[in-house]
Order: sequence, then C-alpha cells, then structure tokens
Amino acid sequence: MLRRVFFGCQLLAAITILLGSWMASAQSADPLSKIGMFGPPVRIDRTDRVFVHADRLTHDTTSGRITLQGNVRLSCKGYELVADQVIYDQTLDKLVAAGNARLTDPNLTITKADRIEVKNELGLGDALLETLRRADFQVDR
Repeated sequence: MLRRVFFGCQLLAAITILLGSWMASAQSADPLSKIGMFGPPVRIDRTDRVFVHADRLTHDTTSGRITLQGNVRLSCKGYELVADQVIYDQTLDKLVAAGNARLTDPNLTITKADRIEVKNELGLGDALLETLRRADFQVDR
C-alpha cells in the first residue's frame, strides 16, 4: 500500500514537471506575449517620448520611410534599441534595426543579432514617429 502511494506521488511529480516545462516553452515562443515573473511586457504608447540619437536622419516622403544611420540609439520606457541603422516604414508600421543590433527590454533581457525586426504591437515605431513630429521634423503620416 505504501509502495503504491510512493509510486503514485512520483508519477504525479513527473507529470507536473513535464507539464510545467511544456507551458514554459510554449510561452517563450513569442516574447511579447509571455507573462513571466516580472509580469506582462511593457507596451509603448504613441504619446511616450523616445530618446533618439543618430548621426544621420533621413525621411523619404514617397516611400514613407524614416532612416536613422550611424550609432543609432532609441530608448523609451526601459527599452533600448542600438544598431548601425534603423528603418521605420510607416506604411507597413514596421521598425527594422540592422548591423550590430541589440534590443534590451525593461527586464534587462538582451537580444543581439545582425537584424532585429521590432513588432508593431510594442509601439516603438509609432512613438518614434510622434517624437519626431513633436520635435518639428516635418514628418507626415
């Protein structure tokens, strides 16, 4: 009887561990949707100011692209995006960092790659656009 209870507890523990690791791997598939020990990810609102540093900024009104080049650093609400070049395509609402790209989130998780595409759900592109508008860069949507 005691042996049966012991094996039952071991089986329950093994199932719990497997289920916990399966749920953790399912949550890690999309880092913006996971709710970890620090809570849900911080979203950036378009009214939040973005600190912008770049050696050169160009805006192509026909393609709707804003290009930041050379020592680019964008930071807002604990997020920091550093790259050699960042392009924000207004028509696709897509922000792409290229060349030694590094994204740090508010939980200090660092992602490094040659190219990082920042999802529009984060809101960094819209906030960048509004920051440039308020700074009177004549950016049209």
